[in-house]
This record gives sequence, structure tokens and C-alpha cells, in this order.
Amino acid sequence: MIRETVEALFKAVTSGGGLAGGGSNKALDTLYDLFAQVIKTPYIDMYRMLDLAQYRSKFGKFPEAQKLLEDIGFRTGSSSQHLVFPYDQTLPRMMIAKELLHGKVAKKREEFSYSDFQSKLSFPTFQRLSSILGTPLLPKTSKEQRGLLRLSLEEAQFICDRTGVQ
Repeated sequence: MIRETVEALFKAVTSGGGLAGGGSNKALDTLYDLFAQVIKTPYIDMYRMLDLAQYRSKFGKFPEAQKLLEDIGFRTGSSSQHLVFPYDQTLPRMMIAKELLHGKVAKKREEFSYSDFQSKLSFPTFQRLSSILGTPLLPKTSKEQRGLLRLSLEEAQFICDRTGVQ
């Protein structure tokens, strides 16, 4: 149940380009940080309570976030101005949700990073970038030029090996 809710939330957040560019989405980061803080310090009340006004400003457009919090054990507080994680709730469901969120975000960032690296592998692009800089990118003295292209030495070596450019 938690897995399906996390996947639905992740899909809703990323469908709007939430993790485009390898960046993070504040909603997912906030949930992850909340879960991590409650797990780290489970007996501190301020971490077990969410102000509903702040919650709605961050998660209002994602009903999946509300469902995830309810699945984990958050309940509306007595003043109905807070969401509260009661002391009678155990942490395993929150730990599972935290790890699922972390895994999804890490995988998405890795996919973006790989596609970005793949775009640098194309021969014309690499050759053009190398000719623009007018210097080979493999020597250790070319660190600044590689930095401009956001390439590590290993990436430059791999591209050179694949394309035959020196």
C-alpha cells in the first residue's frame, strides 16, 4: 500500500518535470527530510507535527502526499491546524516510505545523469567542443577546459576511446 502511494506521488511530481535537470523537487525533499527527522528523533513533538497551512502550500497540488502521510499514520490534530504522527504509531512504515522515496529520486537523478553523459558522447558534439576549445581534453593540464564542459577525466577518456579523437 505504501509502495503504490509513493509511486503515485513520485509520478505526479515528476510528470510536471519535477526532477528535470537532475534537480530535486521540494515536495519530495521535504517529505524525505520530515521522515528522516522523525525517525532520527522520534520523541520530539515539533518533528511529529505538521502545520496544515505550511503543508498545503508545499503539498496542496499533490493529494498523493496526503494519502502517503495517512498511510504512514499521520492524523489530523485536535486543533485541526496540524497533522500529527501519534506516539502509538510505529516507525517501520515511515522507514519504508523514506527508503522508497530515496530510491525513486536517486534512480531518476541517475537516469538523467546518464542521458546527459550520453549526449556528450556523440562524435560531432565532442569534436565541436574540442575544436572550440582548441585543445585536447585528455592531458591533466586541460582540467579547466573539461570543467567548462562538465566532463571528468574519466568521461573524456571514455569519449576519446569511443570516438578516436585525441
